[in-house]
Amino acid sequence: MPAESERLRRRIRRRDVWFIGAVVLLAVVLTPVAVLMSGGRHAPPAGCKTVIRAGFMGGETHVVCASAP
Repeated sequence: MPAESERLRRRIRRRDVWFIGAVVLLAVVLTPVAVLMSGGRHAPPAGCKTVIRAGFMGGETHVVCASAP
């Protein structure tokens, strides 16, 4: 019998359920923490604007300010 079918016939034990529950709980708890720690977007200084440019390697964010006359 192939190893894969033997593994699928084994019942899930209590230890397995606890492990899966712990992983799901960590994912649920740490996702909002990671989002909050990532920070938000800050407004550019007065007289400046944010320019987002797409490129083949990814996007770039630039803060462009007008020079004083």
